[in-house]
Amino acid sequence: MVTDKNDPQAESDGERVLLSAKSLSSQQPQEPPDPPPDSLPGRVRSALFAVPENFQGVIAPALQAPDIHTLGGVLGSTIEQEVVETLNRLRNTTWDPDGKLAGYRFVRQAQVFPDVVLKATDPDMSPGILLGIELKGWYVLAKERMPNFRFKATPKSCAEEDMLVVFPWALSRVISGEAQVFPPWIVNARYAASYRNWHWIHSMGTEGQSLVPSGDRGVLLSRVTEHYPESGTEEHNDEAQNDKGGNFGRTARTGLMRPYIARVFDEEELAGIQLRYWQRFLELFGKEHPAEKIVRSIDRMSSELRDQRLIAPKRQLEDLRGRIIDLAQAIELMSPE
Repeated sequence: MVTDKNDPQAESDGERVLLSAKSLSSQQPQEPPDPPPDSLPGRVRSALFAVPENFQGVIAPALQAPDIHTLGGVLGSTIEQEVVETLNRLRNTTWDPDGKLAGYRFVRQAQVFPDVVLKATDPDMSPGILLGIELKGWYVLAKERMPNFRFKATPKSCAEEDMLVVFPWALSRVISGEAQVFPPWIVNARYAASYRNWHWIHSMGTEGQSLVPSGDRGVLLSRVTEHYPESGTEEHNDEAQNDKGGNFGRTARTGLMRPYIARVFDEEELAGIQLRYWQRFLELFGKEHPAEKIVRSIDRMSSELRDQRLIAPKRQLEDLRGRIIDLAQAIELMSPE
């Protein structure tokens, strides 16, 4: 369980409470342990980790090469909906193996927090909602090497076992094919909200320059104090007192996801190549490098793979180089003149 660090003597700003360095403990919030595997939240976590191998591919529309980085906006919502459908297909083998929750199913809600709930199909059933998931998709080969979603929900609007879940995804053939999702990042939503506020007030800028002076880093808390009310997402959101750069709520920038992001790029693969190399490869085309420079960059990446002994046989390395150069030429043909 996450302890609420909000001090009852926090400053008031009209009807909202202003959380500041004077009213919020400087002690970093502690992440709660994972739920027991045989509990409903534990079984839902297992279902979420089973999504990648049970995901039914979403086919990407035809895009020109410069538009590849915009796929997050094009397919993000469709992929999130397919994640919900996959969870429902996994009912009997993961989160409801004994059939005791037959009257419930996962539902995606528009403009309401959280955007996915395990909800009763009969409006007269109680409780109406058993669990909430704030679901985010992350196109892992986008130009920015981290998710850019914002999570602003106030801690008190998150039930104790609600989750913030991020699914990285890419296209199976890198620039075309079906959407392929990778193992998700899952964190307790109330903890993530508390950590975000703590980081904004006490930690932001400690690793470099901050655009917001420390004295102006207050957080205006949402007035929402209950879970799952049928009201717009904005009403559940905390807001920074001073956020001209629009960075408040950028979870990835708090450092909370840093170990996970590194693991995704180092361990997950497309076509037998680590995602970090594909990300660097696609980045070359956003900088309008000459073809010769692109080939040299590909050769350097191939050498890195060989040095790390990720690809041992010389013939396999040459084949890989050829495939990447073919892909580079395909992207060049797709690019508008």
